[in-house]
Formats: sequence, C-alpha cells, structure tokens
Amino acid sequence: MPPEQAQTWVTEAAENHTDPRINAAFLLAPSLGPLLAEASLSAITQPVAVCWADADTTAPPTTNAHRYTAAIPAATGFSAGADTGHYTFVNDDPQDIPTRDRVAAAAAAFFDRHLRRPGR
Repeated sequence: MPPEQAQTWVTEAAENHTDPRINAAFLLAPSLGPLLAEASLSAITQPVAVCWADADTTAPPTTNAHRYTAAIPAATGFSAGADTGHYTFVNDDPQDIPTRDRVAAAAAAFFDRHLRRPGR
C-alpha cells in the first residue's frame, strides 16, 4: 500500500463513525481491541454486551473483549466458558451446541431488554 493511501486510511479510521440507527450491540469474541482508541470506545453511550471465549487464541480476551468491556461505559461482559474457542460460535461441532444456545439466549435477552418497546 502506498504511504499516502495508508495515511488516508488511518485518518479516516480515526473519524467519528457514530451510526444513530444503532441502539445496542452484542459483541461476540471481538477482535481489533489494540487498534481502537480508548477515547473512541469511551464515547460509546449505547448498551453493549461483550461475550468472550476464554480459550480464544485468535482474539485473546485480555487484549480484546476485556478492553471493550473496560472502556465502554455502558458495557457488560461475560465468558462463554473456559474451554470455549473463537470459532465455537460458528462451527458445526455438536459438543458446542449448548454453548451456542446459551450465548444465543443471552443475546436475545440482551436485545429484548434494550430494544423492546413498552407494551410489546
């Protein structure tokens, strides 16, 4: 990548990308934590749930999910399990079905709490 293009990308990445349509977020084994500015994360005001996999070697929780949870004021976080890896959430392994079901239920409950309109 030419240096000018790289600089443009870095400059654009640092801009405010707030999307008013987003009212809540559920992050599942998030990555890129070290690349995000603390000020950017701390400016997020929407409720955010962060779910990590303790055995995740692709996006280790300590440098990713835990960072999001600590930096976003309205964030809550939880582990999907000690033996859970990054791809547990998307693979076809039958032994991972209970974890996927538990996390899916947590996501549904989170969005129900934060997005459901009164009377519905």
